[in-house]
Amino acid sequence: MKKEAEFRLIAFILMIYVFWFLIFTLATKNLDFFYYGVFHFIALIFILAYHKKLHISIPILVGLGIFELLHSFGGTVVIDGKLLYDLAFGVIKYDTIVHGFASLVMLLLAYNLLKPHLDHTIKYKPFYLLTLLILVTLGIGAVVEIVEFGAFIFLKATGVGN
Repeated sequence: MKKEAEFRLIAFILMIYVFWFLIFTLATKNLDFFYYGVFHFIALIFILAYHKKLHISIPILVGLGIFELLHSFGGTVVIDGKLLYDLAFGVIKYDTIVHGFASLVMLLLAYNLLKPHLDHTIKYKPFYLLTLLILVTLGIGAVVEIVEFGAFIFLKATGVGN
């Protein structure tokens, strides 16, 4: 299968999953996760439309899909009366695991986005490159936290955004 066809197939499967998740969260009145799902759905449409210009590779798309699964399970799967996002595995909270994985995917995404535009001054100096990538990743993370805080404020959500 050609890479473009493979990319579109994976993106299509993700779109179906996110759309199903939107319907599920709306049906179960899980409005904060419906809110997040809308953002994820819009992001996927954007990725589909501009993936070539943004240099989004298949592994990054798969990473985004895994993040989507981890995130949606965290807000909908209940174990022993607790949401998965409220559980910890040893000393590490599930939320921390999801955010750590998402940060890694965002770091790789930032690298793919910036790589064609970097000159030799930064591209071949690991300290400068890593510093730039970490700053971009932190910026993306800040935007995500603002979106989550919006759910907390406007939807009176008690889940991820608090």
